[in-house]
Amino acid sequence: MAAWRLGGLAAWRLGGLVAWWLGGLAAWRLGGLAAWRLGGLAAWWLGLGLVDAGLQPAGF
Repeated sequence: MAAWRLGGLAAWRLGGLVAWWLGGLAAWRLGGLAAWRLGGLAAWWLGLGLVDAGLQPAGF
């Protein structure tokens, strides 16, 4: 009985840990992708603003 309880507890803890790790990994990948897309959009928008203002340095 005790072994069954301990085995179930270990499986539950490991399952929860794996789910947490996978969920965190997915969130990290999605968050990084969103940040990359938003950062690129912001840089593009800022660059466009610099061109409009005539302030963009040579070579761009």
